[in-house]
Amino acid sequence: MLHGICYAFFFATVYIFIDEFFPKDIRSSAQGLFNFLILGLGPFVSNFASSVLKEKYVKNGVPDFKEIFMYPCGVALGAVLLLLLFFHPPYAKAHHIVEPRNG
Repeated sequence: MLHGICYAFFFATVYIFIDEFFPKDIRSSAQGLFNFLILGLGPFVSNFASSVLKEKYVKNGVPDFKEIFMYPCGVALGAVLLLLLFFHPPYAKAHHIVEPRNG
């Protein structure tokens, strides 16, 4: 249940961000790229990775899910660090500050 709620908020947040910060002429392309990465490339790569991890961490015919799930947790932590370091939305738009016009 928590995954579904977080997933919905994640998609809603991304679409709001795209609408707020991308020019109108490339919004649909940005949403398409986002959909491709999250719904296409991500699952495709994870299917291969999960099968390799499952084979690596099987004990007595039972997958060791604790070890298997440490990998996606590490990837998520790495993504958070990348966002903290490199993602800085424009301040004026993020805080709805109206900039004065000249003339």
